Amino acid sequence: MKVKGLILVAACALALSCSNSGSTSQPITAQPATPANAPTSAPATPPASAVAEKSGSGIDPCKVLTSDELKAVLGEPLKETKASERPDGGFHVSQCFYSLPTFAKSVSVSITSRGTRDPREFWKETFHREDAAEKEREREKEKRGTKNEKDERKEKGRREEEEESAPPQQVGGIGEEAFWMSSPIGGALYVLQKNAFVRISIGGADDQKTRLNKSKALAAKILGRV
Repeated sequence: MKVKGLILVAACALALSCSNSGSTSQPITAQPATPANAPTSAPATPPASAVAEKSGSGIDPCKVLTSDELKAVLGEPLKETKASERPDGGFHVSQCFYSLPTFAKSVSVSITSRGTRDPREFWKETFHREDAAEKEREREKEKRGTKNEKDERKEKGRREEEEESAPPQQVGGIGEEAFWMSSPIGGALYVLQKNAFVRISIGGADDQKTRLNKSKALAAKILGRV
């Protein structure tokens, strides 16, 4: 009886041990904590063209002229300014309208800088188009040989028509290069400086020569801040 009792006790102990070992959970391996400032997903990167289109010159066009400078050149102090900026044809254009007490004398200043295109491309296409056209004509002339008299008269007439359309007038002594674009209602001065160009347009009843001189005086102030 004593032996059977010992066997029974041993069997119960063994059963209890097996029961406990089966219920023992496996150890859990701790995962490293995620830092609080880590992004949950990588931020989307905008296309390079979009970044370039929004890049701009970083120059505030409403801070390139002071009220005193406007008064010295145009005879009236600044009343208020209105700024705007936009992408335009692959360029970035920052513009400011300087309103004067006499509204007709107000000034518009725009700064065109690199977007997806280099401003010098526009400059070359606009102000040196005739140079490129002349070179192309010379190349065509070499290919075809000497032109007959009829062709020469036709080409001469075409050149005269182009000249009558008021081509840009080159202006010396300001910026890297400058041109005056006249129009029946006014005119605008374009000045190339580094990788941007400035456009200045003045209102009022002045003649073309006076407008140009005033525009040059303002441009000299602007270029020191561009």
